[in-house]
Amino acid sequence: MGTLKYPVSYKAVRNPEITPVLIGGTSNGRLVDRDASKPPKCYMESEQEVLDWSIEPLSENDRTAFTGFNPQKGHTGPLVTSRWTVASWI
Repeated sequence: MGTLKYPVSYKAVRNPEITPVLIGGTSNGRLVDRDASKPPKCYMESEQEVLDWSIEPLSENDRTAFTGFNPQKGHTGPLVTSRWTVASWI
């Protein structure tokens, strides 16, 4: 059994305006700019078949709620809770 923390695809959440860049002029060589290189919280398209299989038993309304995404608010599915924040710390 597994858990899918961010049930939204990379294609749906990627921001083409944010691309990884290096910070020049540092004393220890080049560093990655963390703000410009932050990946979206999502699953990859190659995992779509597994997601479809795992949510197949759900009703259409539940599937829509589970995979909901609003670009202004972020993921709107039911798993975005403080428990996930705590679980990320472990």
